[in-house]
Amino acid sequence: MEFHVLPYTDEWETEWDRFVMKESGNGTFLHTRRFLNYHPKKKFTDASFLILNEKKAIAAVCPAAAVVQDGVKVLRSHPGSTYGGLVMRASYRRAELVVDIVRTADEYIAENFGRCELKATPDLFCTEDSSAYQYALYQRGYSQYLELSTYVELRGKTEENIWAGLDRNKKRNIKACRERGLQLRKLETDEEIAGFHSLLEGNLKKYGAVPVHSVADLLDFKNSRLTNETVFLGAFDEGRMVAAGMLFYFEQSRVLHAQNLPTDLSITEYSPVSALYYESMLLALRMGCKALSWGISTEDRGKTLNLGLIGSKEGYGSNKNLFRTFYKEY
Repeated sequence: MEFHVLPYTDEWETEWDRFVMKESGNGTFLHTRRFLNYHPKKKFTDASFLILNEKKAIAAVCPAAAVVQDGVKVLRSHPGSTYGGLVMRASYRRAELVVDIVRTADEYIAENFGRCELKATPDLFCTEDSSAYQYALYQRGYSQYLELSTYVELRGKTEENIWAGLDRNKKRNIKACRERGLQLRKLETDEEIAGFHSLLEGNLKKYGAVPVHSVADLLDFKNSRLTNETVFLGAFDEGRMVAAGMLFYFEQSRVLHAQNLPTDLSITEYSPVSALYYESMLLALRMGCKALSWGISTEDRGKTLNLGLIGSKEGYGSNKNLFRTFYKEY
């Protein structure tokens, strides 16, 4: 089968999103134009492209942006998403087809860029096996770096199983929150979403960082753009928000992902975020999810493992999985 590359233009938006959500094996809503378009157009130099088969149907898409680094033009998985890489047609299971698609993409990138960095969709979020895709990148001379992530397996679990999987410290913290009468519920109003953002700002400030999303972004997600994919939770002590969370629901893979879980840093006598973590697990269970994802615990492109962070996540009975970024110099 013959394939060719077509740079993305807005006329492909509807077809792109339909392909990602309905026909791909490793696409998520994070790859859709519906999601990516919340970023202002001038924020990134979009370099996304499609790969079409000989019948002009989409075989793969690549959400990407172009940047210049040290004088080299670089193609990167779209910075507006957590991960990207080639999003492949689910029905293309034969290794020969996958290899041909990757070869077509690689030749196009080599003609237009001096370096490529592709963050592959983690296996946890794929509905089809991605081994052939990852092998094809290796075959084309790509190197990779790894980041370590954690998730809680929920298939076949009950609330009792989940509680039994917590370590002693987590159980003690959650019991203390219950005794205190901590209220755990979804955030509903715009004012509560602003309260979540304020907590997040406070948490990030101590690291010299600021939130990726503005209050306006979060309200756009909740009220319009991502109404079915975004969940906000809060922990309240006598009416005051003391911890909160933003979670993303990935329908195809049935995974709930904890994007942010900030807490009130002035509280030292108990741990409201422990109760919020546990409530997130129970929510994922009630939603019929196969897993709750906590995200990576590594820094500096995987070179540093934050032992305190991953140790805390392990206290909830977490498993490990890998995030892979493939890169190549031309």
